[in-house]
Amino acid sequence: MKKEHAAGTATARVARSCFQTSLKPIFRLARAAAEKSSDRIERVHRLRVATRRARAALQLFGHLLPKRKRKWLKASLRAIHLAACEARDLDVLRERLARGDDLSQVSAFPAVFARIADERRHAQKILVLSSRKIRRGRFKQRSRSLSKHLRRPSKSCDRSMETLAQTTLVTLLASFIDAAKMDHQSARNLHRMRIAGKKVRYAGELLGGFLSDAFRNDLHAAFTEIQEKLGVINDHASAISRCNAWLKQSPEDQLHAELQCLVVQEEQQYKAACQAFSKLWSESMCDRIEVLNTRLLLASVTVNTH
Repeated sequence: MKKEHAAGTATARVARSCFQTSLKPIFRLARAAAEKSSDRIERVHRLRVATRRARAALQLFGHLLPKRKRKWLKASLRAIHLAACEARDLDVLRERLARGDDLSQVSAFPAVFARIADERRHAQKILVLSSRKIRRGRFKQRSRSLSKHLRRPSKSCDRSMETLAQTTLVTLLASFIDAAKMDHQSARNLHRMRIAGKKVRYAGELLGGFLSDAFRNDLHAAFTEIQEKLGVINDHASAISRCNAWLKQSPEDQLHAELQCLVVQEEQQYKAACQAFSKLWSESMCDRIEVLNTRLLLASVTVNTH
């Protein structure tokens, strides 16, 4: 969020800035990710991050858009996001296996690496098609014009940006804390926690100009660390799910045998990563989040009483 948005700025004006800054790079990044390039992996990563940030802006301010414009933007972002996610997940799996502690990983799983390469080529085709689709759909022009269609909130709904920032984060942080109370050995629960954490992080970035510097920095540091740890767990969980799906499709051949070995390896690493996160959470992170929540609630009360 740009710092020039001073206290008390109208919600519609900030929404316009959030949409402009988050949507502007999507078209360029989608086209770049679809091209052949030595840094294609990094381009896909940037595209996925950009679509997540844009979807966070839509979640915060989508109610100010006309229904048809909101549905179009939601569908467009979802399509390119899914295409980027599939390509990125395969890139991460290949990179992670290739740089494993066992230097013989590539030679130990040649059939798996060949399957990953085949799937990645297919994912790239989908990414190219998605890029062409948003180009034909005039995504660049239509996203630029969205600011003209933003509705100004009614006086009863319009709030200072400090109030919006505080109340939004109070709600999102409460959802994250609820998710964090669940079993940390469950892949489903940890995924829910990870998604809730992403919402807090992106909302903090988009509305950061209306938070104190100290709180914004502490929030960003805590959730960056959480996302890194949960990201490792998610990588293993995704690999296990993908390999199990491939096992159902493959006959009793070399690929089948390699996948069985890889699943065992990934399950062991998944369990270790879950235990490491649970230890981190119980020893320090839980208290850090509770302190942040208390500070946010106190700040919210202060804003609402002025």
